[in-house]
Amino acid sequence: MSSAVSVAVERLAEAVDGDTVNFDVEAILDDVRAHVSDVRATRHPLGFTHVDLTDWQAGPTGSEKCRLHLWPRAGLTSDQLGRFHLHSWTLKSAILLGTLIDETYEPRPNPDGLYSGVRVIYGLENEFALEGRFDLREVRRRTLTVGQVYELAARKVHATELIAGPAVTLLLTTDDDDTAGPVVFTRSTEGVGGTAVRDPVHPDHLTRMLDEISRVRT
Repeated sequence: MSSAVSVAVERLAEAVDGDTVNFDVEAILDDVRAHVSDVRATRHPLGFTHVDLTDWQAGPTGSEKCRLHLWPRAGLTSDQLGRFHLHSWTLKSAILLGTLIDETYEPRPNPDGLYSGVRVIYGLENEFALEGRFDLREVRRRTLTVGQVYELAARKVHATELIAGPAVTLLLTTDDDDTAGPVVFTRSTEGVGGTAVRDPVHPDHLTRMLDEISRVRT
């Protein structure tokens, strides 16, 4: 019998940007709850809890990574680098719970720009390198609610804001061919350092978080 997560992953894989898909959210949360020892959860620099499902539930072709992002409540904040960033992978995401705003931006190099571009160099301890100054021009802003699917190309600058929580998103991501890491665009004046090592989330804590989300949504 297929698990709730595998069914959801198949539906997400078949969907395209702008589709609305019906997901059994409680069954998905129950499924993850039953496999908390099979997944890896960490505190993400953007404030949410990142649950890597890939070791337990890979994408349909085996090349995608499968992730769950959890915002158990509103008011979670990013680290000192802030929330404007680009990924080194393509993204397809479904809103399972909550309401988010996703904004995309065009970065414009400018020696006097408002933002510093900071490259993240992944390792046992992440390192950070300054990539110059930029201005950001907003290209698109959209409100995303339960069941909606959106896609984002690799190397596209965006930011996500939680409007109504708790929120849960399911993601499929595919690395691009460029080995360079992501870039964060920051207005911080405290240097270019960000989160060097993500804090792990213990399975017991993850279970309590899932329980909290289930209680609030009912």
